[in-house]
Parts: sequence; structure tokens; C-alpha cells
Amino acid sequence: MFRATLLFLSLPFASVLSAQTRIEAGVALGEQPYLSSGESPRGLPSADLLVRGNAAGVHAAVEYTDLPELGALVAAHIDAVYRHGERFFFLAGAGPTVLFTGSSDMTWNAELELGRAWRTTELFVRARHYDFSYTRFRDRPASPTGPALYLGIRFNLRH
Repeated sequence: MFRATLLFLSLPFASVLSAQTRIEAGVALGEQPYLSSGESPRGLPSADLLVRGNAAGVHAAVEYTDLPELGALVAAHIDAVYRHGERFFFLAGAGPTVLFTGSSDMTWNAELELGRAWRTTELFVRARHYDFSYTRFRDRPASPTGPALYLGIRFNLRH
């Protein structure tokens, strides 16, 4: 599984390194619904880094939430992405997600973004879906019931 993930992530690097590379960093605030009504919806602050050459790239994002029945949850997403458009853009990607809750689990995610770019700044809305399920003894499950929705901003670090 690890080798397949590594191969999947290395494919966009060839495209990114062969073209002019853009590096962008940003933050987003999201919200995700959960099965337990006491946990739904939960805020998801997120930090992200987007490295791309022309249309292909790699997007890494780390988000945090605190679930009352589970505790702290940190999710790290690393996606191969494709972006279409410059001023107004559409971005789609998929890749592995590693979840940390005292132990770590791995799953897959898919993301879509729509945004508006200026010379040094981008505003975007993102939807990300990833499946995971945690059930502790005699606890209700702490699982999402739908995609996480985000509003964010990214800044161009290298053009």
C-alpha cells in the first residue's frame, strides 16, 4: 500500500519539475457534518501548500478538529491535482489521507475547488470527501456524513 501511494504521489512531480513551478500557501476554514449530533457540524481549520507546474501539481493540506467522543483529530491530505484556468479556476484532485487520533489510519480523499485568482492571492471554495469510521466501546460512531466544505485564501510564494 505504501509503495502504491508513493508511486501515485511521484507522478505529478515529473510534470511539476519540468515546467515553471508555482508555490502557493494558504489557510482555509471548513465545516464537516458527523453522525453524532453533538459533533455535527465541526469546524475544520486547515493549512495548505500547493506546488504546481502549469496544470498538474501536488496539494498538501493539514486540518484539525476536536471531536467530543473521539478527541483531537488531525487529517493530512496529499493529493495529485489538476487545475484548469488562471483568473477563474477549477481544481480537482485525489490522494491518500492519514488520520491521527492517538493512532494513525489511512484512507483516500477527493477534492474539488472553484476560485478566483489575482496576481498574488487566490480565494477559493473547496469540497473534500474522505471516508473514515471510528467506534469506541459503547460510544456512538464518530464518522462524517458528508463532504467537508471550506472557504480559503492562498498566497503566491513563487511564480
